[in-house]
Amino acid sequence: MSGAINKSASLAWVCVAYFLAFCVAAGYLVLGPASGRLWLDTLVADVLATLVVFAFSRSFGNSSFYDAYWSVIPPLLMFYWWARGGAGFDRLNCVLLAVVVMLWAVRLTANWLMLGALAMLAMFPGASIPMMETRSLQRRPDYQHVIDRVSRFVPRPPAKARG
Repeated sequence: MSGAINKSASLAWVCVAYFLAFCVAAGYLVLGPASGRLWLDTLVADVLATLVVFAFSRSFGNSSFYDAYWSVIPPLLMFYWWARGGAGFDRLNCVLLAVVVMLWAVRLTANWLMLGALAMLAMFPGASIPMMETRSLQRRPDYQHVIDRVSRFVPRPPAKARG
């Protein structure tokens, strides 16, 4: 795909990719040939799901499709293993592991979502605003009066013009 899309549309496409990846993996686990080895069946399902995410990342020219995938898939695999593992698992250990994996996944996904917003916010005072002001001053030298009176970020009434 070509052309820039907004963040909401990007997140929607990421969700579509993950949903299709989940469907492909679940389809393999339910309908595919069972090896009798839980680790091997989930490995093949994970590889198939990863290929779906890879196809989306290539079609959009954006490798960031993978970023949150690595925090989404471990809890799903954990719950699948837990459901298929049978009575041989110690319930308390499974619950504790589930809590740790879920906290890790939520933190990692939140970092992925927030990092973009924080990076954009940091670029305003560090790059965008100074470059725009320099360009405006080159074209309109009187623009310095605006810079002196108007706040860069916090909306507030303009300062009185200096004599």
